[in-house]
Amino acid sequence: MRLKPAAGRRQLNPFSLAFLDIMSCGLGAVILVFLLIKHADETVPRTQGVIVADIEIERATAEGLRDRKSTLEATLADRARARAEIDAEIDQARAATAEAERALADISAEIADVRADTPAVPDDAANAVLNIEAEGNRNYLIGLKVEGQRIAILLDTSASMLAERIVDILRLRNSSPATQRTAPKWAWGRNVTEWLAARVPSRSDVRVMTFSTDTVDHSAGRRWMSARATPELSAAVASAINTAPLGGTNLEQALDAVAALSPAPDTVYLITDGLPTLHGDIGTFDLDNITSCFRSNRNTVTPKCRGEFFTRAMKKFYRRAPDMKVNVVLLPIEGDPEAAMAYWLLANQNGGTLLSPREGWP
Repeated sequence: MRLKPAAGRRQLNPFSLAFLDIMSCGLGAVILVFLLIKHADETVPRTQGVIVADIEIERATAEGLRDRKSTLEATLADRARARAEIDAEIDQARAATAEAERALADISAEIADVRADTPAVPDDAANAVLNIEAEGNRNYLIGLKVEGQRIAILLDTSASMLAERIVDILRLRNSSPATQRTAPKWAWGRNVTEWLAARVPSRSDVRVMTFSTDTVDHSAGRRWMSARATPELSAAVASAINTAPLGGTNLEQALDAVAALSPAPDTVYLITDGLPTLHGDIGTFDLDNITSCFRSNRNTVTPKCRGEFFTRAMKKFYRRAPDMKVNVVLLPIEGDPEAAMAYWLLANQNGGTLLSPREGWP
């Protein structure tokens, strides 16, 4: 039995539901389109701003690169010019070197010609009258040649020969003779004396003397020794250099003793280190002047009076021996700057030589 619909109830129409679905979807689509359009409107300006900023950055970078390129091109040009100048200088230097080499070749040829025309000179070491053992080259001292028919070697043995510095001299002056004989400066003076004695020509006669407060002749028999008499010369040198330095420096008395030798020497080799501190004969020198020369401690002499002692000794010596040549080997000492000029005047009178050798020679 079929039921009848209730009165007043509407029946559901399927078509109406489908239409509503379609309308809802359309409305949603329209809303989506509006949303997309609105989002696009907001996004596009921001994207354009970024692109514009990137373009400005790239333009600035390009401008910086152009400036960098200009700087590098300028630097390259400067370096190219500098290289060209250096190349020119190198060419000039090569030309100058070639010219110098040609000049050197000419000089070498001239030297070879001179050597070919120059007779051989005997070796000093081979002709030495004494055989001295030591390290190094003892055969050469510039400007000094040992020569003469009668040669007097005069070695200063005063206390100042112990050291260069005053304080060291005072210390060594109160030490034992064994210590004094091994003092470095005294060893230097001993070596110079040995060197001179070894270079005496074999045809010469020799006297070996020392001086300080007094003058001592160490020659055998107090006479001239032939350089060929090797034992006598060796003994005289050994006696002189084994003396312990002591006392003051009486140069006037030493030169008087040399001038009094008979026959007189023609050449003197004086080894010393400074101006004299003593005078020769107090009886011929003003006593008041002598007294004023000493300082308050009565043990040292003023530089002024030392100069006066030297001048007196030199003048007196050349009055007695006007033709005698004096060569001076001057060792260093503290506080005596006038010594070099004074001894140069002494040596220069008759063509002698003043030498102040470097430390370690010979």
